Amino acid sequence: MGASGTFDITSQPFALHRLLATIQDLCCPSCEFVPVTDQTLIAAKIGPWMNLPLWLPDTPDHQDLFGINTDRAQPAGLCSRPLVKTLGPLLDWDRTRRDVPLATLLTAAQEARLLQNT
Repeated sequence: MGASGTFDITSQPFALHRLLATIQDLCCPSCEFVPVTDQTLIAAKIGPWMNLPLWLPDTPDHQDLFGINTDRAQPAGLCSRPLVKTLGPLLDWDRTRRDVPLATLLTAAQEARLLQNT
């Protein structure tokens, strides 16, 4: 008998640092991370998700967005791909589209101000 009903299908939640560390391993092992607090980003008027994709401040407004529960889907067969198997092809594709500017990003000026204040 097949599974039916509503299932949340995503990976188990993981820290943004894990994502960034995996990207670093794949494309820039010599890059250096500079920790910045949510408060510093907010004070610098860095837009959650828009200026810094996948970042949302740890506030009640955002607490449930990345906490999707997949407990029902896993016994029904949900199997998440390893992060590196998703990011590798995505980074390969990204290297081919350098003439197309990203719509959301942290500008060089925003990054410089953040680094200056850390």
